[in-house]
Amino acid sequence: MIVKKVVALIIFAFHVKVLLPMIPVFAVSGIIISFLMVWLW
Repeated sequence: MIVKKVVALIIFAFHVKVLLPMIPVFAVSGIIISFLMVWLW
């Protein structure tokens, strides 16, 4: 049971490490897309 928890924690930590740098990229691309939608409308 403890081993399963440790593995889950490692996977979670890895995903956080990978996804955290991508949050600003998603935010910026979202703002740009919404701006283009408004501009093109």
